[in-house]
This record gives sequence, structure tokens and C-alpha cells, in this order.
Amino acid sequence: AGTADAVVGEEASGRNDLGPSAFWKVNGNNMTFPGSMFMGTIDFKDLVFKTNSIERLKITKDGDINITNSLNVGIDVNVGRDVNVGRDVNVDRNLDVDGIARFNNTTQSTTKDDGSVIIEGGVGIEKNVNIGGNSAVIGNSSVGGTLGVGGISNFNNTTQSTTKDNGAVVIEGGIGIEKNINIGGNSAVIGNSSVGGNTTVAGTTALNGQVTVRANFGGNQDDYGVYPLRVEGGAHGLAIKVNGVKPERNANFLTMFDGTGAPMGRIEGFQVLSAINRDIVKNIVNGVDTTSNTVNNASQDQDQAPSEAPPSATQFFNSNYGFGLIVGMLDFVNSIIKFAINAIAAAFICIGGDCDDVVWAGIELIVNGIKLAGYIIYNEINPGVAFESGGADYAEWLEKADKGEAFGFGDVVGVKAGIISKTFVDADKFMIISQSPTVIGAMPVYKKEALYEKIAFMGQVQVKVVGEVNKGDYILPSGNGDGMAIAVAPSNMKTMDFKRIIGIAWGESDGKKLFEYVKTAVGINSNDLAQSVENLEVVMNRMQLALKQVNPNYEPSFFDVSGNTITQKSPSFSKSETLSQIAANEIFTSSYSNLNEAMKPVVQYADAQKMDLGQYPYLLELINNPTDKDLAQKTLDHYSQVLSQLEGYMEASGRK
Repeated sequence: AGTADAVVGEEASGRNDLGPSAFWKVNGNNMTFPGSMFMGTIDFKDLVFKTNSIERLKITKDGDINITNSLNVGIDVNVGRDVNVGRDVNVDRNLDVDGIARFNNTTQSTTKDDGSVIIEGGVGIEKNVNIGGNSAVIGNSSVGGTLGVGGISNFNNTTQSTTKDNGAVVIEGGIGIEKNINIGGNSAVIGNSSVGGNTTVAGTTALNGQVTVRANFGGNQDDYGVYPLRVEGGAHGLAIKVNGVKPERNANFLTMFDGTGAPMGRIEGFQVLSAINRDIVKNIVNGVDTTSNTVNNASQDQDQAPSEAPPSATQFFNSNYGFGLIVGMLDFVNSIIKFAINAIAAAFICIGGDCDDVVWAGIELIVNGIKLAGYIIYNEINPGVAFESGGADYAEWLEKADKGEAFGFGDVVGVKAGIISKTFVDADKFMIISQSPTVIGAMPVYKKEALYEKIAFMGQVQVKVVGEVNKGDYILPSGNGDGMAIAVAPSNMKTMDFKRIIGIAWGESDGKKLFEYVKTAVGINSNDLAQSVENLEVVMNRMQLALKQVNPNYEPSFFDVSGNTITQKSPSFSKSETLSQIAANEIFTSSYSNLNEAMKPVVQYADAQKMDLGQYPYLLELINNPTDKDLAQKTLDHYSQVLSQLEGYMEASGRK
């Protein structure tokens, strides 16, 4: 009984060098001594563990452990060296690998569900990822550090990008690209774009912000390679579109600056602002109810002050076009006031037919209205820019004699020692205000343009001409200092006319309009005195023949002339009637019995000249009722206020 618990066979084996016999109980042991007491073998043989007589675990004689079924570990598993897994590895929590994790399965991945490694959940990678082959990401990919791709990265998601927040690839941070980038479709850059190397864009590129091209290199101007911005290919080179419907001088299509930022030259618009034209004239002259935006009736609130012009009008009147419009409106309003004053004075004394002062005032009113309408209409229908426009001439800036004098294109100006004015009746030369020259020389100092005007030196220009014009006629100043011109046929030229030649008519006019813009060639009439010189030579030849008859010994030296015809010239120059005189020739009748009858031809002439008096209800009602003294007085009061308003705009322009 004392030895019943001994391990059977121990002493029988003859082995007693291991000390006392060990014994283990199936219900647990106590008083154990690790080291000398253990579970295992003392010979060089495998240790096998079985259940149900089936081997489950084997510890080989060499120390390896083989497990037939699964191994479940409650806490960590620490492996000193390699781990080779024949099939799946399922990790419920973190997998920490201090060394390199190698997956020797060489299966090629074609989808997310096959290949050497398949990860069902997300992957967080703190440092670089290097992929030897192609990388296809079906869902989202988040890389905290640098992503190095040795091959091509294809993003098969074909979602179209319409903003920075959608598309096949959305990158919240910046992108550094060392080499070229090729974009097959459109490219839209919302912020700044800095490109260190070449950029090739196959489609359209839309840049919504400002684009600055900086290039720190120079060279000869003839070297194509030294230009920072180059446009190649296509039937055309460069198109520039600005927001203005009809840009005027304040809208520059292209401006050149020097290194200090001062402008040196520009290509600019020369046109009226689109929304401010004849409506400004009507609104200011008639007065507008700002709440209903309707014109006041002349027979009612005549004593009401004229309304303010549109808010943009003040800025508009600072432009060249706007300033000329003020001047035309001032002339027009002054003539209305003069007409009203004469109507008041003649209301009771004109019954007998002595209404000449009122009629003359009406004629002046119509003439100024036609001039104002012509100025507006022609500016509105002839857009252009400085280098190629409705005009076709080379021009230079010349200084005004009076900085407050307003000019319109087509005006005739006298030039004295490089100073210009319409009022110069006698001058060194007579020239034309250009509308939109191809080239402008002698650009004024910055912000001094208001002191100068563009004068056509050579080319084709539109000139304001009074009377009939035929192609080939000489265009001369009217002689009235009013900016108008006349046409004279070559056969009718007077000797003193030749030095007053402006150009040669290349257009025509039947003379029915009060005046007409006529295309005129300037700067090409260098041989205009040839006929006069030849006439003098004919006279000298005849004088020598007479002298030869008196003195047979005289040896004449004849001039080579083409003929013997001499046109008699008078010592004067051609001069036209004033515009008012021309209009009066059509308006004045031999007799009239009252003022109403006298004013009818005035209205008829205005209609014939396409002047719409219906645009000015105050004026129209007074012309139709010129003997109504109360109406004339109310009209005078209204237009006196209009005149004060216009003078305020003139003062604000800084040119008076």
C-alpha cells in the first residue's frame, strides 16, 4: 500500500539516477518543486498528448510542438522568430510586427477578394507604402504619410469632377508633382497655381482667378525663347473679352507697364457706356419722377426741379464722351432758355407778324438739338479700340489751347505751333479730331490726357461737312470756327484755299441733312498746289513772249507746261454759311400772321432732319403753344434749373 502510487516501471527500468520517483494526481498536486518535478520524458523520445485515443499535441524529441487542431490563446502571443501560416490568420485586435512581415504567397491580385494578402477592414499605414506593381483602390484610401508608387496608379472610378469636392480622386491637401502633368479633360483651378516645369493641357483650361506669369530671364527682343507668355497654333492668336457691352476709354483691353508699374501704352475702348446714352439726356433735360420713372407732363408740374441723373452719370461725365455730351446738352438747354425768353417777350406784340427773334431762337434750338443727336447716335453705332477700330488713321496727341474746350470726333481744329482749337479761323494747318485711330503717337504724361486730343495725321477719318460733297472734293474748314468743314471742287479752289486743305473727300453727301459725317483722306494731298504753280508758269511764258516782241534780242526761258488754260483766282478763301443760316433758308417764309404760324416751318424742319421733338415734352408743348406766356415762364424756370444742374456736372468734370 505504501508504494501503490509509484510510477510503474521506473525501478524496473533500472534508472534510479533521477532521484525520488515523481507522482502526479489527476485531481491536482501540491508540494511541487519546479525543476526537479516536471511533466515529460527523460529519454530522447516524443511526448504525445491524446484524447479519445487520438493524438492532439506532440512535443517532439527535438522540442518542436505540433498541434493537430486549432490553438486558442486568451492573451498575447509572442513569437521570437518567424511565423509561417499555411492558411488564414484572423486577428481580432492589433497585430504588432517588430520586423518585416513577409507574405510568400505569390498569388496575383485582380480584385479586392484575391491575392497574397486580403484585408477586409481598413488599413492604417503610418509611413511609406511602396508597391511594385499596379495599385487599384476600389473604396476610399487614406495615407497618413508619403505614398510611393513604383508603377502606374490607375483610378478606375469614372466619376466626373465638377467641383474640388467630387470626382474619381479627391485630395484635401496639396500635391507636389516633380515632372509633367497631362490632363485629358478640362482643368479648373480655384486658388493659385504655381507650376515649376512644363504644363501640357490637352483640353480647355479655365482659370477663375488672376494669373501671373513670372519669368526671370531676358534677351534679344527678336528671340522667341525669351518671351514669358507665348501662344502657339490655331488660326488666331489671342482674344480678350471685357465685361462692358460697349467699352469706352476707361476699359483697357491691354495695358503695358514699365518696371516701376507706370503705364506706358494700352489698347483701350472708345465707346459710350452701354446703359448711359440718350436716356441721360432725356432724364436730365425733362426731369424724371424717381418713384415712377416717368417723364413729368409739361403742362402740369412745370415748377418742379429736374430730377437727379442716374447714380453712374457723375462718373460717366468724367469720360471724354461724357464731357462732350455735357457740352452739347449745355448748348441745347441754353437755346431752349433763349427760345422761352423770346416767346415771353413776344407773346403780346407778335400778332402783326414781327416774330423774327422767336423764330431765330427756334432755329438755333433745332440746330443744337440736331448736333446733340448726331453726336450721340454716331458714338453709339461706331465702336472701336485704339489700334484697330471704326477709324483708319495714324494720330498723335496735341495739346488743347483751352483745357475746358470739348471736342467730338470729326471736328475741324486749327493748329498753331502744335496747339489746337476749333475757334482758330486762321491757323498753320487745319486737322481733324480722330475717333479711334489705329496708332496714337506722342502719348501724354500719365493722368494728363484731358489736356490733349487725338488728331488725325494720316489715313481715313470721318469729318463733319456742311452741304453737298462729291468724291474727290477738297475738304476745307467752314471758316466759322465751329468745328465744321465744307467741300470745294478742285476747279473751284481759290488760291488761299490750298493752304487750308484738310483732306480729300472719299465719301459723298447730297447736302440735304444739316451736316453729314464724310469719309475723308488726310495727309496725302502733297501735290495740291501743282495746278496753281502751272498757271503761274503759263503766265510767265506769255510775259516772256510779249517781252520778246518788244526786244528781239531777249532770249526767253520757257517753263514746261501741259497747257495754256488759266483759271482766274480771287484773293479769298471759300466759306460756308453757318448752320443756323442754312436752316433758316429752309424755315423762314415770306410772311406769317402770327407766332403759331411762324413756328410750323420750324417743327417741319425738325421732322425732316429726323429730330424727335417728342423726346422733350416740355419743349414740344411750348413750340406748339408759343403764345402761352404762363407756359413759357414755367418752361423757362424748369430749364434754368436744368442748366444749373448741367453746370454742376461740368464743374465736377474738372475741365472748366
